[in-house]
Order: sequence, then C-alpha cells, then structure tokens
Amino acid sequence: MKLTFAGVGAAFDPLLYTTSSLVEHAGFRLMVDCGYASLGSSLECDSQLSEIDALYLTHFHADHTFGLPALLGIMAERKRTHPFSICGQNGTEAYVQKLMQVAYPGLLKNLPFRLLFRESDIALELGPLLLEFARSLHPMKNMSVKINAGPLKLGISGDGAMTDETKLLLSDCDFLVHECYSPTERIPGHEAFQPLMSEIAHFGGLRELFLVHVFPDHREVIRQMAIKNSDRDNLIIRLPEPSSCFSLS
Repeated sequence: MKLTFAGVGAAFDPLLYTTSSLVEHAGFRLMVDCGYASLGSSLECDSQLSEIDALYLTHFHADHTFGLPALLGIMAERKRTHPFSICGQNGTEAYVQKLMQVAYPGLLKNLPFRLLFRESDIALELGPLLLEFARSLHPMKNMSVKINAGPLKLGISGDGAMTDETKLLLSDCDFLVHECYSPTERIPGHEAFQPLMSEIAHFGGLRELFLVHVFPDHREVIRQMAIKNSDRDNLIIRLPEPSSCFSLS
C-alpha cells in the first residue's frame, strides 16, 4: 500500500496545503478529502490525479471538500470516461449537489463520465478495499475511516478528538493518520498530542503514526514532542510534509 500526503495543514494554515491523502493498493486509487488548498499539491505529486478511482469525504467542512468542484472540472477537461465514486456519510450526495450548484452550475449534468455516490455510516467496499467508519468528536459530523487493504489496516481520522467508537475502530490499525491540533490540551472538537498518545497506548499493532492538521503555531512544539516519544514501543511518529510519500507494508 502506498500513502501520499497531498496536504497536511489545518484549515487556515498559510504555508501548508489543507489535509488530504492518496491511498493506492492493488491498482486502486482512493483520495481521502479534497480541501480548497490541497488540489494544487495533489497535481504536483500525481500527474494522473484525474485517474483516481474514488474520493472519500470524512466530513463537509471547506478545508476537506472545497477542492472537489475543481477536481471534477479537471477530470472533465482531461476527457475522463470511466466512472468516479464519491463516498461518505449519509447525506454526501445532497451536499455535493449543493456545492457544485454554487461552484459550477451545470457541470454535473455535463460530465463525460458517470458519477457514483456511495453513502454509509458503517462500512463500504471499494474495489480491493474495505472501508469502516466511526464518528469522532467534532463540531460537524466527522466519520473517521479504517481502510482494510488485505492484511494491512490504515486509519485516517479526518478531524476531531477520539471517541470510544473511533478508538475501537482504529485500535487494530498498522498505520494511523490522525489530527493533532495542539500539544497538551484538546481544543473543543479537536485532538491534542498528549491525549492522543494516551488513547493509542494500548493499540498493540500500531507501527507508524502520522500527525496532520496541526495548528501552525504548535507545529515545532509537537515535532519535538513526537521526536521524544518516537520509537516508544517501536512506534514511529511522523509529521509529514505535503507531497511526501510512504510505502506501507
């Protein structure tokens, strides 16, 4: 499995692209979130962005979804003909319809490919991947996802602090991408480094933790905390940069 970070920044980060990732496994390509400031980086790190198979939206905030109208426009300009799936929680299709009506009225009706919507708050099968979901603690409904790729399990939190449900979902992951907004105390609706480390202390099989959506003023502090805690119980902790790519095996 290959993991590429198109963006890693928080909503209003002036330097880093908004958080978005590309997951590739067995020839299938899944994009997780597509914010207003992640599409440029996605194009830089993947010239074949228009050929991704599916997009999963963790929730409907702008920094996770507002790149979608441009993504569909790029696919149309590049004459894509095969279907494209947009997946997410119940209500995803209605949200995308409203977003596209504001951004580019008429584009959905004129796409040269079929747009498929897949909605669930529990689980979805996408090609060789099984996606399972649980709700995090966030002001807007956010569904964290566990991506099962054969024997490997990759968790992606989207936004929000861990809940009992997300902890149960993600507890057997080999790799985890998680929001880490602040160093010690949770800002309402967001995760912090110290509570996150406590939550994952009993994740027996977790090998690598990727921290994203970090508040810009806290990034260096959290980086130093990650260095001090990395290799604890053989856990590697990373703060990835935009366009960074990792082979997960």
